[in-house]
Amino acid sequence: MLNLKSNLSSVRQDDLAQVEQLVSVLKTRGLSLEYKGTSFGNVVFYSPPRQANYQLKYERNKIWLNQDGQGYMPLLFDVEAFKTKWHDENYTLDLEVKLHGKVIKREVVFAKAKPPKEKQAPKNEG
Repeated sequence: MLNLKSNLSSVRQDDLAQVEQLVSVLKTRGLSLEYKGTSFGNVVFYSPPRQANYQLKYERNKIWLNQDGQGYMPLLFDVEAFKTKWHDENYTLDLEVKLHGKVIKREVVFAKAKPPKEKQAPKNEG
């Protein structure tokens, strides 16, 4: 516990708040993101309410969320390094963000995607 506390005290509080804000965007109910896979090293999600795909990208020292290759939402600036790792077994995404020389790690737990509804064959009345 003391080790965790001393590690957090060496990280800037503003950086922690920014990473928490990134996590809250990924978990927002308005998007209801469901993990879809990866594409060119980027994590891909699907948003049922928006009926759109989103990519979590790290490029030019920014982390941003790209919607179907059209618009993008910047989530974090001045990022020195960014890594992600998906875990199918517990439906979590590990984030590792390096800001101002310090690494901040977060685990984001997602709701499991609902299976698509199967169409039922019409009943034969005889």
